[in-house]
Amino acid sequence: MIFKIESIIKSSLPFLCAFIATSFYTAAEAQELNVRKPQVIDGYSIVDFAIAGDGGIWLIEKSKTNQRVPEVLVEIDSFGKQKEYKEGLTAPAGDGVRMLAIAPDGSVWFLEAGKIGRRSPQGKIEEFSVAIDDDTRISSLTVGPDGNLWFVRPKSIGKITQDGVVTQYQTGRLPPSFLLDITYGLDGSIWFTDKENLVGKIAQDGAMKEFKIGAEKPVMLGSIVTGPEGNMWFTVRQGNSIGKITPQGLVTTYFSIIGGRFFIQGLAAGPDNNIWYTVPRRNVLGRVSVDGKVSEYPIKSAFLINDAGVKESVKVDNFYVSKITFSPKGELWFLDEKNGFVGRIDPPYKIDEGISVPMY
Repeated sequence: MIFKIESIIKSSLPFLCAFIATSFYTAAEAQELNVRKPQVIDGYSIVDFAIAGDGGIWLIEKSKTNQRVPEVLVEIDSFGKQKEYKEGLTAPAGDGVRMLAIAPDGSVWFLEAGKIGRRSPQGKIEEFSVAIDDDTRISSLTVGPDGNLWFVRPKSIGKITQDGVVTQYQTGRLPPSFLLDITYGLDGSIWFTDKENLVGKIAQDGAMKEFKIGAEKPVMLGSIVTGPEGNMWFTVRQGNSIGKITPQGLVTTYFSIIGGRFFIQGLAAGPDNNIWYTVPRRNVLGRVSVDGKVSEYPIKSAFLINDAGVKESVKVDNFYVSKITFSPKGELWFLDEKNGFVGRIDPPYKIDEGISVPMY
């Protein structure tokens, strides 16, 4: 069900940020989300989402009140028409569909318990066994430039073709690696992060190369994305930092974001030539330019506009924005994992000019 955010606030909340190398901090205005009340409350929350090439959005929904109700796939097209898909999903409730990736041909890939599923553009759902167990659970999915789905487990990288053929590649290192995120680069390689201070890439033929990220102790690398300039950008979860690496493996200085025991989680390259990120436990959306300028936007509070047009406050204990991505139109979509909704910020991302956020 759809909520809409129409306007934003005007108060500011500066943050204290450390300076490293050429990076510096810019204070930005805190956000108060103006949410339009839905006509129907369906008791569902969002597990994951992905934006299709045609501007539609795909969601994984789960029941807030009944853990025995299986998760469902939901498609909302660019006109706002909503459809649910349950037939063909065999995963049990509570351990069902939990991760999405969309291929250029419109195929929707998703992760289930012990399987990877795919819904074709014609509507057919197929499931492929990848023998997932508790020790080898998949942590990230991405669709490569070859149209195949790539995924990472803690100790290996996998590829599944559209015919369901699965190939796995081991890192071959001792002690074993612990892979966390995966994406594809403009150089045609599949890039991944490893909590053992490594960023790596794997070619289409399986040839692998890894690059050390310079810290003496493990710092838990996290998300990785391709930047607008062709470099790969990644988060350092235990260092509250963002780094970048060229396709040739040259690593630049980290950009320190905020102090304290908080970590950066979401990461996405925007059409404004900035890298956007989230700091879930600080209620922050932020961005860093390719030359190192950091800006942060704290999400402060929310309110509803009721049917009479009157503002009503909404109690949200804590925003927890854990994932962001951009639509073909340049909209910044995000997932609030704790509160179970998806939102949208329209370009040009100027907080004082308003924000538009449907919430499901």
